[in-house]
Amino acid sequence: MPVNLYPDFKFFLAPVKKIGKLAFVEVEGPANAPDVGGISEGDFSRPDIGATSGATVFNASGDLVELVEDMPDFSYGADGSCPKILMRPQEENLITNNKNLGAAVGVVGSGGLTPRNWVVTPRGLDAEIMAVGQEKGVYYVDYRIYGTCNQSARYEIRPEGLGANDANLGDYFNVSGYLKIVAQPTAFSGVVNFGIGQRSTAGYSGVYGSNLTLTSELQRFNSGLQTIQNPADKVESILGFGVTNGDTYDFTIRIGMLQFTEGEYIKDVIASSDDGTAISNTRAANTLVFEDLITKGALSDSEGSVCILVNNELFKNLSSNTDTLYFGRIEDNDYVRFRGSDNNLLFQIIGFGSVYSRPIPQSKAFVITWKNKNLKLYCDSGKEEDLTTVENLNISQFGKLATNVRPTTTLVELKQLGFSPFELTESEALAALIKLEETV
Repeated sequence: MPVNLYPDFKFFLAPVKKIGKLAFVEVEGPANAPDVGGISEGDFSRPDIGATSGATVFNASGDLVELVEDMPDFSYGADGSCPKILMRPQEENLITNNKNLGAAVGVVGSGGLTPRNWVVTPRGLDAEIMAVGQEKGVYYVDYRIYGTCNQSARYEIRPEGLGANDANLGDYFNVSGYLKIVAQPTAFSGVVNFGIGQRSTAGYSGVYGSNLTLTSELQRFNSGLQTIQNPADKVESILGFGVTNGDTYDFTIRIGMLQFTEGEYIKDVIASSDDGTAISNTRAANTLVFEDLITKGALSDSEGSVCILVNNELFKNLSSNTDTLYFGRIEDNDYVRFRGSDNNLLFQIIGFGSVYSRPIPQSKAFVITWKNKNLKLYCDSGKEEDLTTVENLNISQFGKLATNVRPTTTLVELKQLGFSPFELTESEALAALIKLEETV
C-alpha cells in the first residue's frame, strides 16, 4: 500500500546561508523541518489518477516507497544520498501489473501461478514460482526455469500479453525492470535482453536490446527500442534470453517492477494499483505552488532575484520543442521557461508584455535578476551578456515568477531555490552560482 512518509509535510523554505542581499532557501524534507523566519511555504500537488498515484521515490534508507496523492516527491539517491524534489511530468506505465499480483508459489501448471497478464514462451522448459515478496521496496517474483530445452530460440516473458499497446513505425519505447540471479544449480550466463514485439498485417517481428548481465545484486536495467516494422500497429514488452535445443537448464532469477513506457529513455518507477484493475498506470504531473512571496518579503515585483539549482542537467536528452521547467503563473500566460530546441537550451519569457527567446548554455545553476525592465541571466559559464533588456517587459508583474514551479515533459531534480526581493549585483550573482554548485 502507498505510505505517507511525512503525514504533516509542508515545504519550508528556510534560509541556510546568505550572500550579500541574497537569503538562500532550501527545500527541507520532514515535517519537523525548522521554519526559521517564515519566508514562505509551498504546497505540492500531484493527484491520483485512477486507483493509484503511481509515484515512487527513494527514502533515506535507499528503499523504494510509493506515495499517496499530493505527497511531495522528495527523494534521495538509491544509496541514501543527495535529497531533492523530483519535478516530474505525467507518465504512463503500459504494464498494468508490476506488483506481480496473481502470482502464487509452486510449479506453474500444478498450483503455481505466474503474475496476472504474463504470457510465456517456454521452449519446452518448466517454470516454478519460488517466492513472491519485496526487496528494498521493490515488488518481485523469484522465477525458476528448469528442464531440457526442445527448441533453439528465445525464452520469452511478455508481462502484458500479446500486442497490448498501439504503436506506429519509428516509435520509441523503453523496457525496464529490477533483476538479479537468485540461484543457478546449472550454469547460467546471466545474460538477458529486454525487447519489444511488433504485430500487424505485416506479421510479427521482434526488436531486442543489448545484452544485460545479471549478478546476485538487485539492479534496475533498461533498454530503449524503436519499432521497425511497417505497419507496427501493436507492440508488447518482452523479457527474454536465448536457449539451445537439447541443453539442460536450472536457474532462478528475481524479476521486479517491470515497466514499459513511451519514449527512448528510462522513467522513474511508476507503481501499479494494489488491486491490479487499472487499465493503465499513470503518474500525474506535479506542481510546487508557493504562497504570496511578495507579501512575505521574499520577493519583489519591482526588482528581485531567483536562484535555481538542479541536480542534473535540465535537458539530459534535448529534443525539439521539449519544455522542461516553468516558473510563473502559467494560467495567466506569464512565465519563464526552459526549452530544448535542436540540441540547444532556450531561455524564454512568455507574457509580461513580451515574448522573448534565446539559446543559453546547458547548466545546473541559474540566477535570474530583474529591475527597471532590466533582466539578467547568469548560469554556470557566468553572466549572459546579451540578456540585458527585454523589449516592453512588464516588470511590475514579474514577481509572479515564483508563484508556481512545474515540470512539463522532462524530469527535473530540483535541489535548491533562492529568492531575494533585491536585484543581485553581478558579483553577488556569480558568488551565488558558486555557492549553489558547492551544494551539489
